[in-house]
Amino acid sequence: MDLRETLDNKTSWGILALVVIVLILFVRCSADNPTENRTAPKAITPAASGSYIRLLLQTENADNALINVNLSGDGKRAVAGIGNRIAFINVPEKKVRATTINNLNTSVSDVIASKDGETAVYRYVWGQLIGIIDSKFQTFWSMKLDNAYSMDATGDLSVVAVVTMPPDNKPGGLAIETEDKEKGIKFTDSTGSDVSVSQSGNYIAVAKGGFDIIIDTKEGPDVRSSGFNGASLYNREGDLLWNYRTKKHALCIKILDNKRLVIVGDDSGLITALNLRNGKPVWSGEYGGYFAANDDFIIARKDGTVAMFSTNGDLLWRSNIYPGIYCGKQCIAVSKSGNSIVGTIANYDALVFDRSGNLLWQKRYNARPVVSMSEDGKTWAVGDNRVEIYEITK
Repeated sequence: MDLRETLDNKTSWGILALVVIVLILFVRCSADNPTENRTAPKAITPAASGSYIRLLLQTENADNALINVNLSGDGKRAVAGIGNRIAFINVPEKKVRATTINNLNTSVSDVIASKDGETAVYRYVWGQLIGIIDSKFQTFWSMKLDNAYSMDATGDLSVVAVVTMPPDNKPGGLAIETEDKEKGIKFTDSTGSDVSVSQSGNYIAVAKGGFDIIIDTKEGPDVRSSGFNGASLYNREGDLLWNYRTKKHALCIKILDNKRLVIVGDDSGLITALNLRNGKPVWSGEYGGYFAANDDFIIARKDGTVAMFSTNGDLLWRSNIYPGIYCGKQCIAVSKSGNSIVGTIANYDALVFDRSGNLLWQKRYNARPVVSMSEDGKTWAVGDNRVEIYEITK
């Protein structure tokens, strides 16, 4: 072999080695920045999604806008608050039975279905009546709680917690209802924005907000914040276990028993995971004022951005390509499969995303849509002035 052939072979091997190094570096950079490649997921066209998504049930129109809808874990039952009526829906049989409680002529603010969908805890506007009812319209207990603002319960409804938000910068409180007793806790320097009950029923987490005090000055009104903004954890006896301060008014909270975490979102758009045992922060991220969470996924929103996190704090995807301001807790849900649904108040759209952030389905409604999703993510419910339930068939 002469000198020219030797040089040619060395040059070829050198070029090949350089190409391999470049490819390795590219793959490594891609792995180090997974969210950068998924910040703008490609939307699936309605024509593509329509072939495997079908409408299972649609109720009649109601005079009043739908306030809340909640699916059972398997998606075969639903409970809805429609005006002043509580409706139990059997999805396979397409049957709807509705009733009012004590002939109250005011709206149902919230309903939470038991895991099997046969029983529900309900709350009328500002706590005029709170109680438990089953699909045969048998009531188990009821009470009045002034200024009730948010509630949560265990899957069997054996523990129910409600927080209050009085007007005029007055402190709120927490009510804990169990099968054998009730407990009331008064806050000193905050109101209750949201509440979460652990599935064991042993812990109750509260999202709290302080007060805005307006002070007249020579330069004009000066708005100052006072009181406690943050998360508080109680046991079922009502004993305070710990407090954690958030940047701004805490809006949304969720206990994840199996992960030993408490997730809290505040008005700055920050979402923070706290250690259930001691309240110390584990991780935090943006895009999380309001959210929905389970043991694997957290779907969060801030203004026009939707983001998906793992419960380890990894940002899986985020998207702001669908315009609109996303509404609160009753307008967002996530399944164990990673499918999620959100509703907007800017244009009244409901949107379903898969676990990678691709848009599976979208529909515009006549009012702010409230949403719910089954545990497997294959069934979801949406409502404005009626309930619609959809299913993925593939």
